Amino acid sequence: MDDDEKGPDLEDLHIDLWHKLTSNWNKAIIKLMVEVVRHYWEEDKDDKFESLTECSNDYIQELVIQRLEHLRWIWRKAQPKVKEDGEVECPSEIEEWMAIERDNAEKETLQWMISIKKDQGAKDRFIWEWLLHVIELLGEGGMSSDESEVDAAGQVVYRVNAMPWRQEMSKEMEILNAQRKDAHLFSKKGSKPLRRTQRGDVGESRHPEIQGLPKILYDQEWLKGLPHIIKDDFEISKEKLNWMKIWIDDDE
Repeated sequence: MDDDEKGPDLEDLHIDLWHKLTSNWNKAIIKLMVEVVRHYWEEDKDDKFESLTECSNDYIQELVIQRLEHLRWIWRKAQPKVKEDGEVECPSEIEEWMAIERDNAEKETLQWMISIKKDQGAKDRFIWEWLLHVIELLGEGGMSSDESEVDAAGQVVYRVNAMPWRQEMSKEMEILNAQRKDAHLFSKKGSKPLRRTQRGDVGESRHPEIQGLPKILYDQEWLKGLPHIIKDDFEISKEKLNWMKIWIDDDE
């Protein structure tokens, strides 16, 4: 930021995503954001901020930087690429390959868990095999889309968008996401999985319903509510698939 360049406007902040957070402009942005967060925590009377009001500015700055680094990573990753035919990707194409990438990561996690359980001779290996089968059946189009947000402690979380037509499986996905946090799953090219939540306002996924799945993978009330003209032609697989309720002990 040159001496004669006007600095960031608190009423209209714009992070410079093209450059690193160590640029003069972005450092000025971070300083302003720390002041805003400090003021917000001290002025807000909600008990959820009580334990944070004594935090140092260095701690707040680290939270801000983590959030902005995540934002910058998402932005850079979502930039359109030039295809083989010379055309630039459109937004729907970007969304499609990012969803496929996430779907592949979830499958890799489950395959890793199955391998570990097999080596251990664990009796619950069949649960992970079942969950992998479910995710393979649903495919990218059957998985909830996410929107990121920050909780009261400044931690990035995913707000899961609901899929009215699909069997509820937020708990299963939370368990899967928790397994991805194991250090053995990370690589320098990978992204750290973040906490997912369905608390508060839940948006609705843009993914349309998928036909041809086992009946248990559909929300039964949604199926009952289909108009007869649609229900008569709606394809459902004859595969008999049982639904499992799974959980993991906290000390596992």
